[in-house]
Amino acid sequence: MENFLKELEQANIEIRKRITGSLTGNYKSNTLGNSYDFYGVRPYYEGDNIKNIDWKLFSRTGKIYTKLFSEQKQISVTVLIDNSESMNFGEPNKLNIGKMCALGISYIALNGANKLSLYSFNDSIHMCVNNFSGKSLFYQVLNKIKDIDATGKTDFKKVLLTTNDSKGIAFIITDLLSNNIKEFLNQSAYKYEKVVLIHVMSKDELNPVHNGKIKFWDSETRESVLLDIGSREIDSYKRKVKEFVLNSKEECKKRGIKYVFASKYNSPVKIIMKAIEVE
Repeated sequence: MENFLKELEQANIEIRKRITGSLTGNYKSNTLGNSYDFYGVRPYYEGDNIKNIDWKLFSRTGKIYTKLFSEQKQISVTVLIDNSESMNFGEPNKLNIGKMCALGISYIALNGANKLSLYSFNDSIHMCVNNFSGKSLFYQVLNKIKDIDATGKTDFKKVLLTTNDSKGIAFIITDLLSNNIKEFLNQSAYKYEKVVLIHVMSKDELNPVHNGKIKFWDSETRESVLLDIGSREIDSYKRKVKEFVLNSKEECKKRGIKYVFASKYNSPVKIIMKAIEVE
């Protein structure tokens, strides 16, 4: 855990476009304000605050310039992690990967003096922390994330109905194994100013190697079916999985949601570093 956090110590949530915020934090907005972060100078205009006149530059040039500052804002960061039964699958386990991603993003948010809200969801949503701010609260978040277990069905239709109304950024960690995906993405894009979806799938889901008579069961509905699986069935399955992943990415793109396919990266740190580069 110490090494994991050390790798994230210098990381920041990078935002290339303005979002709503307040107070102070590590995100520099595109607006110019009165924080301590010096931005540059421009010629003095009538009405400028005389406190911001650069008198040293005046003494050298004889011209009056106004100091500019880059306003710093506190981001509202919301992390939602899918803890439905379908996440309890694979090696490494999908839920464990999701929890590490949630933990890392939470650490970066708190380390940057931002506001953090954390939820887990399946067929209902559970508040883990609300509007936490300050690095000293990280170990409370750690304990909350440790306590998240996989249980229940996924119901995307209800997920965002009871989350808080803070704007800012939402990081959603899920395997997307549910109905109502498009409606969920629409709600996400409407409710938050920036959305990052981390799509978690296991190697066994992407590239199954089993064949012969196999009993399949739905971990959420508990329904089962016995099928005779050969190379043709496996090839057909892989094509459908590929279509599912590409379609998920395309549906996110349509709504301005950043899509991160977690299985493309071989460590939670790399997933997190990709996720926090917010357009």
